[in-house]
Amino acid sequence: MTLLDQPGLDPDLLARAKAADAGARRVALIEAYDEAELYRDLFVAAARDPDAGVRVEAARGLEGVTTEAAVGALVALLDDSDEEVRAVAAEALSEIPVRDAGPLLVRHLSTATGAARGALLAALRELRLVEALEPARDALTDALPDVRREAVGVLGYLQDERAADDLAQSATRDESAAIRRAAVGALAFSQAPASRAAIIAALDDPDWQTREAAAETLGRMRAGDAVAALIASLSDSFWQVRLKAAQALGLIGDPAAARALVEAFDHPIGNLRREIVNALAALPAPEASALFEKAASDPDLDVRKAAARALATRR
Repeated sequence: MTLLDQPGLDPDLLARAKAADAGARRVALIEAYDEAELYRDLFVAAARDPDAGVRVEAARGLEGVTTEAAVGALVALLDDSDEEVRAVAAEALSEIPVRDAGPLLVRHLSTATGAARGALLAALRELRLVEALEPARDALTDALPDVRREAVGVLGYLQDERAADDLAQSATRDESAAIRRAAVGALAFSQAPASRAAIIAALDDPDWQTREAAAETLGRMRAGDAVAALIASLSDSFWQVRLKAAQALGLIGDPAAARALVEAFDHPIGNLRREIVNALAALPAPEASALFEKAASDPDLDVRKAAARALATRR
């Protein structure tokens, strides 16, 4: 006996799910949403329907259903000829709520190609399954940028040193700036010297957002060996990079950065001036007091507030 033969199912709904009219089949699936687990065989069967609209509703109904048949049906829909079907299936897989379904995704990942590979990696990311480590490392060389980006996401969540060298290569060599940027952020967990070197090298990346991410990551890592490179970034052509460099120097707390921060203060962007004040306030640098006095009359209110807090801590 299949689930579709068991007691408790609405025979009228089942009949309409097999109707010749695709609209009637879609409505029947929508009515079954609230009892998706009970009607899961119906949704699995509907995933093979000739009508794309029916397949969309089948994918929606399978969201959260973690049986092997349900996961397999969603994975098959990742290669559907219809764009909306593919998107809904990918979203449904990303909402899988339990780790028990993760091994099923990993198994399908071993044979997936193209965009389906990326969708499976996206679904695996927050499950943090160690079984996904090697498939994700392998996907870092995929021809599709979206797949490589999702692979970086999986490895960033896993935080496994075995992937650090691979991420470092992505951070410095990938042709996509978005992937280099993601890899830089993903490396924050690593204690490997090569990882730190890759992030510091990213401060010279041609993409300013990657440079910004590198400065932010070095601050999160409290990377004392990056102080000189971060000081150089206080002269970056993009103020956003300068701001993250200033924040990082404040977090690291090396007084050797004080003079460079003071010299970087005269900039038209108020947000940057504020962060320079905040950074200097975090350093044991008596020479910053004069700048705090100057900033206390800054035209930007937030800069003046930051200066007032800094002065209060020095008294």
